[in-house]
Amino acid sequence: CRDAVQAVVDTGGGPDILINCAGISMFVAGTPNDSRIKFYETKPDGWQRILAINLIGSFLMARFAAPPMIARKWGRIGNVTSSF
Repeated sequence: CRDAVQAVVDTGGGPDILINCAGISMFVAGTPNDSRIKFYETKPDGWQRILAINLIGSFLMARFAAPPMIARKWGRIGNVTSSF
């Protein structure tokens, strides 16, 4: 995340907009044969992977994008959530 933001700073002066829109579904928290998994049937390591990507990934991108936005006195951060 730090390197991605730094590449934008080095190339264009800094990010103007960050849209956090990457994520994975509950499918990774189940077993390979699960078609739909209920939250109370998730494997702890699968749930930790979901949190690492969906939550911590968004936090880290915003964490590193905010300082150059603040320094430039401009920027917007959007977080997209969805369910299917």
